Amino acid sequence: MKIDILDKENIKESLVEIINTHIEEVLYDDSKIDQIYESYSKKLDSIFYHYYNLQDKIEEMLYPNESYYLLIINISKIYHLLDLGRYYLDKWYHTKGKVIRKIPKIDSEKINLNKKEYVIKEFIKLFKKNKIPYELIYNIDLYDYEKYSLYFLLCDIDKIKGNKIEEVKYIVNYTNFFYKILLQEYEQESTNN
Repeated sequence: MKIDILDKENIKESLVEIINTHIEEVLYDDSKIDQIYESYSKKLDSIFYHYYNLQDKIEEMLYPNESYYLLIINISKIYHLLDLGRYYLDKWYHTKGKVIRKIPKIDSEKINLNKKEYVIKEFIKLFKKNKIPYELIYNIDLYDYEKYSLYFLLCDIDKIKGNKIEEVKYIVNYTNFFYKILLQEYEQESTNN
């Protein structure tokens, strides 16, 4: 069953309502946690090698166009973001007692009560589709391991070919924005330990 979902004027209240009325907690066994960890380890590695190979391709070009040039001067930030993703993936994996909280799947402007998805994945999906501001995530009470999963899932960036300036600008802006946020989190965490 699908019902109307997001009141664009009061999106924070709409999401809080969904969480309060439809959240479900699922306890995963160790083998499922291992499976999730391996899956995201491979995914982050795949993204890293995609950009590493793209960097080689661009460096072999005599005169790269504007989009390739923009990408190559920002490629190290992509690698740093992916490194932070691996760091937080490992922190998530080593955190004990992971209860996976799920909410109904959000499709476009509707909520599907028959399908459940990990609450963090739904927030990231809505953010990437410009449906919610990133800051809204700070208004949700998250367990530590949920914060860690939020951080590594934010590092799951798209693989682009690099030949379209709009795609490159999006990846560069996205990387710069979240690299600053995650680096601040990392530095704050390091000073607290």
